[in-house]
Amino acid sequence: MTVDQLQLFTEREHRSLGAPPAPNAHGVYLEPDETLTLPSGRPGGRGQHAMPLAEIDLLHVPAFGWIYSTSYHLGDTGRMSPLMLTRMARGDSRDDALARAVDELQTSMASVVKCGHSDSERTRKLARSVKAWAQGLLA
Repeated sequence: MTVDQLQLFTEREHRSLGAPPAPNAHGVYLEPDETLTLPSGRPGGRGQHAMPLAEIDLLHVPAFGWIYSTSYHLGDTGRMSPLMLTRMARGDSRDDALARAVDELQTSMASVVKCGHSDSERTRKLARSVKAWAQGLLA
């Protein structure tokens, strides 16, 4: 197979052939092995679904370990981290990476609830639901 033919495959198809994951030009991996999602429960506009309340992406990178990224969107506050090696967001196993991702989300949500990042009670309520969801992933 030539390089030109390989470019016809999506990242997921390429990986199904046994190739290791490959980051884009900025070092970000676009195709995680697994995405855990807490949906918002609200429909978005124009037939689209609203952004999820929270997500955790997990990816195994051979010879490095498992990396993760977390994101949340609570209406008036949110954050997203890239899925990349340079962040040092990694674990030795899937479960280790998941535990670290959950801890990262828990810390962020505790900050939203306690530090008053928002005056909105709705935002604090959403943060508490993200915190409970994340903790439930470890059960």
